Amino acid sequence: MAGYSVVAVKTTGFLPEVGDRIVEVATVHLDPEGAFESSWDTLINPCRDVGPMSVHGLRTDDVQGAPRFDEIAGHLAFRLAGRVFTAHNAAFDRRFLAAEFDSAGWVVPLASTITLCTMTEARATWSGAPRRLGALCSMRGVEVLPGRSALADALAVAELARQLVNAANTGTRHNRSGALPWAAQVEEATRVPWPSIPIEPCPLASRSSRPVADPSLLVAS
Repeated sequence: MAGYSVVAVKTTGFLPEVGDRIVEVATVHLDPEGAFESSWDTLINPCRDVGPMSVHGLRTDDVQGAPRFDEIAGHLAFRLAGRVFTAHNAAFDRRFLAAEFDSAGWVVPLASTITLCTMTEARATWSGAPRRLGALCSMRGVEVLPGRSALADALAVAELARQLVNAANTGTRHNRSGALPWAAQVEEATRVPWPSIPIEPCPLASRSSRPVADPSLLVAS
């Protein structure tokens, strides 16, 4: 199916090249016009400590029973393949996902995948748009669900993406080239070849089934 795959990850740190890992991933599918289709999320056992709890609200106990990345690689590839990769600060999410797929033994075309970065496109579309997700959501009237989960972020980014696609389609994007041809990019994304990664039968681990972290420990987006 064509459209957008909105991605959000929570990580142990900021540098996959020094061993930081993904501890939670979520995707939201939007159709070519930006309408919601489905969502998917899971915690991931990083096989190391989870890093600062203040960033993601997760404890080591929360992810010990979660699947490893290699176990959900096929599920995630299915969610990404054939769609426009969409994220806020997309380079960050793409870098971590590429590192995780590589560690699992799979080369995926994330470097060449067509991307909608809501941080970049918002600043090109809306005058004075801030870089930070929380501030941008506040500016655009987008509700962010509490809890700092990857799914909460992905749903918020999905709404921003919907607004950006609508702005491009109606020609209100503020740049010299006019509206981005998202329809053409959606079509082009369907032609990017992905490897056939087996979908392993493994139980996913939703954050909602884990004890909720103390909200006072969480920081704003």
